[in-house]
Amino acid sequence: MTSALRRQAASDLLDRADAELVAAQLATDAAERFTHAHMAALRVSGAVLAVLGTRPPRGRTRSAWERLSAASDDFVPWASFFASGAHLRSSIDAGRFDAVDEEGAARWVAAAEDFRDEVGAWVDDAEVPLARSGMLVDGPVSA
Repeated sequence: MTSALRRQAASDLLDRADAELVAAQLATDAAERFTHAHMAALRVSGAVLAVLGTRPPRGRTRSAWERLSAASDDFVPWASFFASGAHLRSSIDAGRFDAVDEEGAARWVAAAEDFRDEVGAWVDDAEVPLARSGMLVDGPVSA
């Protein structure tokens, strides 16, 4: 995939993250707000992976957060933070809507917004390093 296609894929994922963040802000309960924020963060993670040109690993399935940590040291703190909420997401998906309270959901939305902003700036301004997959990105990411 060319760097232009990777940038377009990242842009599309960031747009989808923005839509999830709007949905999180408009959500009427904590579980819904948390779920939309979590989905936004997953989309943002996907944008980083798209820009770097990383491919899903063979063998055992790895989470987006494991893949993000392996792809870029810059985003390890974000990956660790969002991975810590996987059990909440599973609980909510299983119907335990009381697994997260309003304060926790608000923290999650704020973190997803900050992550989105950081990655958006990274995509726009940073030169993309050689992806760990061995694919060279040809020049700056910004258009």
